Amino acid sequence: MEPVKKKYHYPADLKQDLLEKGIQLIREKGIDGLTLKSLAGSLGVTSAAMYHHYPDKTALFVAIVERRAVELYQQLNEKVVAVHKDDVAQLLIKSAEVFYDFCAENTEFLALIMGDAIRSWDEYPAINEKVQNVFGILEKAIVQGQQSGILRDGNPYNLMMVLFSGTLGMANIMFNSKTALPAQIVGDARQAFSDVIHGSLNMIRK
Repeated sequence: MEPVKKKYHYPADLKQDLLEKGIQLIREKGIDGLTLKSLAGSLGVTSAAMYHHYPDKTALFVAIVERRAVELYQQLNEKVVAVHKDDVAQLLIKSAEVFYDFCAENTEFLALIMGDAIRSWDEYPAINEKVQNVFGILEKAIVQGQQSGILRDGNPYNLMMVLFSGTLGMANIMFNSKTALPAQIVGDARQAFSDVIHGSLNMIRK
């Protein structure tokens, strides 16, 4: 069945719909299953119209990651920083929880940042800026913890990586696995994640 063609009077509307449909197709078919031809066809637009906004798949992937990074930054500020700014330990734990839940809801974001679909991140300074904004929240909290004597001394970025590598690993196992996981692992995932983040925090405490 041919998709219903929609007339786009404003280029921004088409760009937004391409982004939304691209996210949907990645969730349904995976990164490798997405083609620009199928993306254009799903919206009933020409390839030329699509290429005007996204000349290749990497451009689309970059736009998705940039958007999700902005959303994650906003969630961290609203759900964590605004509530736990004076409690470093809780700020770091809740940040990890927000990240984990965000990846569960936005699996395409996790698949893109953990895979090789975007081969050279340095070519896209806009993405790096948005991602660094997220890391900046965490680094600032770690510096605050060091100054208050809660966390051990050392490079704040390195301590952040120690703390959140477990979070990222758990999210990758749960939401980016290409094989079905045993029911017990899925059922115990939240408790396992909680154990990982608390254990990681203990590793950087004084």
